[in-house]
Amino acid sequence: MTLEEFIQILAEHQLSKYIRSQEALIRRAKQTGRMSYQERLIYIQQAQAAIQDLKQILSNRNMCERLLVYTQKQSSADQVETIGLILRMIELSDGIYGKILFSSDSSDIYQEGLQRTRIWFFDRFVENYNPQVSSILTWFNKNLDYKFRDLRREREREPQ
Repeated sequence: MTLEEFIQILAEHQLSKYIRSQEALIRRAKQTGRMSYQERLIYIQQAQAAIQDLKQILSNRNMCERLLVYTQKQSSADQVETIGLILRMIELSDGIYGKILFSSDSSDIYQEGLQRTRIWFFDRFVENYNPQVSSILTWFNKNLDYKFRDLRREREREPQ
């Protein structure tokens, strides 16, 4: 995905449609039941390309800046929807930190940290995100890491 293509998606207010199409490609690759090997391969390649496009948008500071400006120009209700779409992009991109680091016995810490980070992201994206400092994906993951650390400290302080 080029910057120009991404700007066009934003200009035409097609972000939701774009994300749904990428999500459909990823989902289809997971539902390969009665397909030939060749068909499966094509769907998997399309899904991998979709994931790469999402990661690129969330990692490229120019695209992140465009996404921030696009969100800031919207009404409050539309901002909520767009921030929800950005969170969906983060989830679909497989770019969330820590999935592998948390074993099943600490998955509650992972889920709690992820939920707290989503809430934090909703509350702070428009006012506090600075694309000159980091990409959206880095900003999200850095704060997710802080939430994990906070939760671990909270758990350590709890009486047994």
